[in-house]
Amino acid sequence: MNKKVNFIILAVILVIAAYFFYFSKTNQTPEELVKTKCSRCHHTYKIIENKRLTRLEWIVILDRMQSNGANLSTDEYKNILDYLVKNYSK
Repeated sequence: MNKKVNFIILAVILVIAAYFFYFSKTNQTPEELVKTKCSRCHHTYKIIENKRLTRLEWIVILDRMQSNGANLSTDEYKNILDYLVKNYSK
């Protein structure tokens, strides 16, 4: 019985680890990052709807999102910022 329980526990741990590994891939394009990271709380079209902001204004928004719980690595932050500035700036 103990071997069966240990096997089930190990299988659950492996499934959870695989899930987090799959969803934390770092080779996403900046557009994919915006879709996966920002759309957790916002509809994607609302993120950029009619927005044309300066780099500084995008930084203020990204910093606010970070303080509200957006979990972005330094590289993700930079890539998202560069994408928004390139495609949605004044």
